Amino acid sequence: MPAPEKPAPDVAEREQSDDATPPQLIPKRGSEDYIFALVGASAGVGLGRLIFGPLSLMPTLDLLTIPLTLILGIVVALWMLRVRRHVTARGRLREWTAEQLAHARAHMERHTASHLVNAEQQLAAEISRIYDEKIADTDRQVAQIETQIRALTGQRDSELAVLTAEINDITAAVERSTQLLQGPRDRAEPEESS
Repeated sequence: MPAPEKPAPDVAEREQSDDATPPQLIPKRGSEDYIFALVGASAGVGLGRLIFGPLSLMPTLDLLTIPLTLILGIVVALWMLRVRRHVTARGRLREWTAEQLAHARAHMERHTASHLVNAEQQLAAEISRIYDEKIADTDRQVAQIETQIRALTGQRDSELAVLTAEINDITAAVERSTQLLQGPRDRAEPEESS
């Protein structure tokens, strides 16, 4: 009976589980390691025959060349495995570092963008509040000026009424004075001419 499949973790869970621990740098032994070991041993044996070949011409040292060649083959194979593992580890570390930098950059950009949006909202709210205060202050000043204008207009109208009454009184007095100065004969002349 097959085991039930586990649901795939969503992106948020992957981001939470994606911590900053480096990956396993040294890979597990696989078929590539065995191929490299075989190539290294073959190269080492070939190199050993090249180096120790002249020694096989001497009968006493002939028996010594086979183990020396095999040891050199093993040493070259181990060296090739070590170099390959080192190169693989360096590549994995570079890849992991690039991923971590990309993750950190994305996180920093999201964090900076959210702070920028918050700052813009706060700035817009503050600017709106300042303009609302200025508008309210301007409205108060306009209301005060309108009140002053109404008071001055009322004062002007009352003074104008007083002045009009005085002008009417002065005009009537001037007419009476003129009539008094003209006397009775001037009064009769206009009646005769009509």
